[in-house]
Amino acid sequence: MLIGQRVRTWRTAGHLSQSDLAARVDLSQRQISRIERDDFTTLRRATLVHIAEALRAPVASGEVNIWLAQCGYAPLVRPGLPLPPIMHELAHDAVGRLVFDPSGALRTTNAVGQSLVRQFADRWEDFNLLGFTLSDTVGLSPGDRDRLRYWMVLLALGAPPEPWAARVRTQIEMAWRQNLEAVWSGLQEEVDLPGYWEAPLTVHVSQEALRFFPNTQTYPLRPDLQILYLTPADSATLAWCRRYGGADAFPALSAAAPPVSGGSPGASNLPGEL
Repeated sequence: MLIGQRVRTWRTAGHLSQSDLAARVDLSQRQISRIERDDFTTLRRATLVHIAEALRAPVASGEVNIWLAQCGYAPLVRPGLPLPPIMHELAHDAVGRLVFDPSGALRTTNAVGQSLVRQFADRWEDFNLLGFTLSDTVGLSPGDRDRLRYWMVLLALGAPPEPWAARVRTQIEMAWRQNLEAVWSGLQEEVDLPGYWEAPLTVHVSQEALRFFPNTQTYPLRPDLQILYLTPADSATLAWCRRYGGADAFPALSAAAPPVSGGSPGASNLPGEL
């Protein structure tokens, strides 16, 4: 892929002149022209990121991470980046789909996910998985809370050395009163790794105990996004999802569907429709 050609494609699609783009990224029109002709030996990572952010679409699609890889740089991983268009149209069926960024913020979800998190936050947009698991919430058993903590700590360990990642690390270390590596070591001892995703996760909502098979999936070219899938594990949970999921008719789904084999934190085990 020729980076310059792609920059020109996205720029013209956005009805921007070279001068418009140059003003947005603090470069000259001549520099943008050279970039679009691929007349350069190297580009700084910050320059590539600024151009992609100014164009927006390369960030949302994840194409910026192809550019960065071609130049030998790490991918762009940061909270709050624009979402891929498909994530604004998550499937509304009996499976909860919750999209989190590396800070634990819930970026988007479907009707089942909204109904779940609204039990614990006034607005689903305010829900933060890291804050939820670090609190003494009554919504999860200690074991299930540790399973979700394990996932969040794993994401924090893999975060790039940026200010937002330092804030996440500090939040975890203050909650545990020990450094992140010690937290990770303790969770590895407490969490049953072979059955990490295979066992149902129980969420207590009002007087009901809802049981879900959890699984995670990364989105192609977007290492900053993690999708948590919650599939009903019994008929009572399926009935709750039908009641509160906001859809009158769901596709056929076995309420006791077995978990996907080989699941692991951060693994892409549920390809197909989002």
